[in-house]
Amino acid sequence: MPKKVMGWYYNPPKQKVDKFAKEGIKKKCDKFIESVLKPRFISNEQSALDRPYVIDIYSKWWKNFIYFYAKYQDTRPEAIESTYDWKLARIEYLKENKYNLAYFRHTGKWWVIFYEIPLEECFEAIEDMPHFHPY
Repeated sequence: MPKKVMGWYYNPPKQKVDKFAKEGIKKKCDKFIESVLKPRFISNEQSALDRPYVIDIYSKWWKNFIYFYAKYQDTRPEAIESTYDWKLARIEYLKENKYNLAYFRHTGKWWVIFYEIPLEECFEAIEDMPHFHPY
């Protein structure tokens, strides 16, 4: 078996998101959630089902990432918790109007499927692709 060759490579530091950019991006994300995701995935008829259902969708910043979460309600008697959060999507801020978009896999790891795309294209992908939809 051949030996692994170790080497160095350039890894530039990530650009930090300033406070004003974070606020602007958060407003756009919240507007997208309110106008597109909530009407599509949250309904009153789901409460009669015998499985967990979505009661809220929201976004939250952490470092250079903005996460989209779905809050579930579970009314089954064997449920461990009555409500829980599940990660739907992660948008990573790279630089002005360049973002990476990832979804949360069943393995517990994030998988980036779009690199360096504008925020509007992130929203289109989240709306259209089932990878980013609550189950």
